[in-house]
Amino acid sequence: MKCAFLSVHLILLLTLLLLILGLKFTFLYYSVRLQFGLEEPVHLFVVDAFYYNSSKSFPNSTLAILFNTRKHVPTLPLTCQTRDHSGHIIKAEVQIDRLVNAPGQCEFTTFVALCPAVLDPVDLSIGVDNSPLEKVPFSMADYEPRKLVVCMSRMYLFENWQLLFTSLEIYRHFGADLMVAYVESVISDIAQIMSAYENEGFLKIKPGLRMFRHETMPYDPNSQTEWRNQLPVYNSCLYEFKESAEFIMFADWDDVFIPNNYHTTMEELIFQSRIHPSAGALVFPWKKAHVTTSENPLNFNISITFSTLKRGETQHGGKYVAIPSRVHGTWIHAASKLTRGYEQVWLAETVSSFWHLRHWTYYDEPESLFNAGKLSIGNSSELYSSFEDLLSRHNLTKIFSRLPSKSVYYPIMVNCYSAMESNTTRNTISVCPGPHHCDVPQLDIKCMNLRTEFRSRHLLNGVYVHQRFVNELYESSKGCML
Repeated sequence: MKCAFLSVHLILLLTLLLLILGLKFTFLYYSVRLQFGLEEPVHLFVVDAFYYNSSKSFPNSTLAILFNTRKHVPTLPLTCQTRDHSGHIIKAEVQIDRLVNAPGQCEFTTFVALCPAVLDPVDLSIGVDNSPLEKVPFSMADYEPRKLVVCMSRMYLFENWQLLFTSLEIYRHFGADLMVAYVESVISDIAQIMSAYENEGFLKIKPGLRMFRHETMPYDPNSQTEWRNQLPVYNSCLYEFKESAEFIMFADWDDVFIPNNYHTTMEELIFQSRIHPSAGALVFPWKKAHVTTSENPLNFNISITFSTLKRGETQHGGKYVAIPSRVHGTWIHAASKLTRGYEQVWLAETVSSFWHLRHWTYYDEPESLFNAGKLSIGNSSELYSSFEDLLSRHNLTKIFSRLPSKSVYYPIMVNCYSAMESNTTRNTISVCPGPHHCDVPQLDIKCMNLRTEFRSRHLLNGVYVHQRFVNELYESSKGCML
């Protein structure tokens, strides 16, 4: 009898414990703790929102709202409301999913909220529980058929024009349809040449993302995202081109994909996807490479730069290509969310690879390298003609000739990042990695810098939503800014 009595009490105690644990992750629990100053307010920074009238990934007429917030945010009763031209309204609960598991040192990460919408909505609003609704601007997801889209990491303090134009021309040479650049700061003359690529439809230039520190926040949220907002823009790119691209590649500007076995990148990707039919993501080897080029734009010859590339043999992790209908979240080196039934395939070193253009040697006279060892892949003469013709077509030869001969930002950032990456590898880094840890000088040089202004709304007790109403690039004569 005594044992039975103890068993009943033990069951009741365990049940109560489970209820308390379950309550811990609810909005009610959060609200109570907030009242007593035991909880940090929730800040939702809207990154982007895309509408899908039809989709290979979601139910038809779905809106995907990407936002940044702290990774241990409580379960929010987030709702959305959409309205069409005739005034028909649908209000529904959203499905929230964390897209990236941020490292332990970082407080912020990226989420997506999926909203069932009316057909062809004209406006979207979000709220929490019974809070007032806040309108959120959105755009149509891209539906123009594309074979390969390359989503590049954000550009900041960007002055390495040799790297940029070599990367652009290599991707174009091997058959990419579109490259997407997210800009925070870049030298003005470089930006002007980038605009020529955009006018020809090969490059899409978008202002980057920079959040702000609200008065109720104990830290700058930019410093609490892994590598300072690289993942929000990667995921924004994934969701924008999810329906239009057959493949999406994620890379830094010093990563170029060079196919080993086929003439084009697409041929390589199609081959690999056919022999790995269950792949949602193809992770290729990532190896450091040596670049030989000119510091002086007057002596720059992209044919020599390309043909003398030398890849090392040591593999440093991987970089990847997504089949976008099968990937719902992206990290830097691999997919972070895959559709059930599909897998991440790590490819062997015998296939093509990403070349990490990290080691640089500079020449004074290009003639001294005409007889140097030649890369057996691709056609360096075609790259030369492609680049020179672009400068000529857009009357950019004079602007190109005045690009800087000496880099200042680039070597500082390479050394700073190398130290952080080394500490990350050894698990000795104690802070969220990013460029805010690097000492950046102020230069008297014209740069295009990101200007961002936010509109904030206090939705409910301790829950704020922040949206950019200004997000543009402007020219400054006081150098590039983080």
